[in-house]
Amino acid sequence: SETGKEDELQELILVNGGIIDELSEEELRDYMEEKELQRPEDSFENTVDIYTEKELCKSLIHALTDVQGEKLFFGADEDTINRDVCRALSTKGYHAEGQVSAGKGKGGKNAGELDILIKDDDGLPWAIIEGIKLGYLDRNNLQDHIGKIVDPNRYNPFGCRYGNLLIYYMTSSKATSDTFASFCSRFRDYLNNYNYNQIHLTDLAEGEKRNLESYTISGKIESEIGDIILHFYVYHIQNS
Repeated sequence: SETGKEDELQELILVNGGIIDELSEEELRDYMEEKELQRPEDSFENTVDIYTEKELCKSLIHALTDVQGEKLFFGADEDTINRDVCRALSTKGYHAEGQVSAGKGKGGKNAGELDILIKDDDGLPWAIIEGIKLGYLDRNNLQDHIGKIVDPNRYNPFGCRYGNLLIYYMTSSKATSDTFASFCSRFRDYLNNYNYNQIHLTDLAEGEKRNLESYTISGKIESEIGDIILHFYVYHIQNS
């Protein structure tokens, strides 16, 4: 509806802070029109089961590629990008919810918060998605976000089998493809040596190299609630 579009436009204006200074309201409206898709019930046929590991990976890659090419998200904070990824997944037909209270927070006193939780057609938690903005290999930040996905005592009390970490790599505008490749190499080494409460990543496998500014890799963690499949998506997004 027109009211719905106005609400989404206002949300974009509110959440993007300083970035909005570079975009006119007309440019924002153009962005919204380009993003406008048919609602899930109208655009999706029952011939495609989107609730598979493969289909979710494809949907995330499409959402991140769109973010990568939009000026609106150059230099944006991770919450802003997470909101757009959540919106993109919803238009694909997923029951995607953003900023969901779950489990216990880092201190253990307050409820934790997941960036995006996907529920299946029965309304049950199916996959967790966390987004993080990095300009360098911040091991503590990475461990915290991966821990949120795999630790049943913190943010994953549901025992979701599928976890996805989206890394928004942003550096100065002078960063080159070589700089990004170096970051991805160090990130791969970090995963190879990953250790969280004596839990290690196994079966690491790099995904298809689609372009010079993106990198995907997946692995498996054997936790006390069973195997958790982890997918990592690293996308180089301009910082300004």
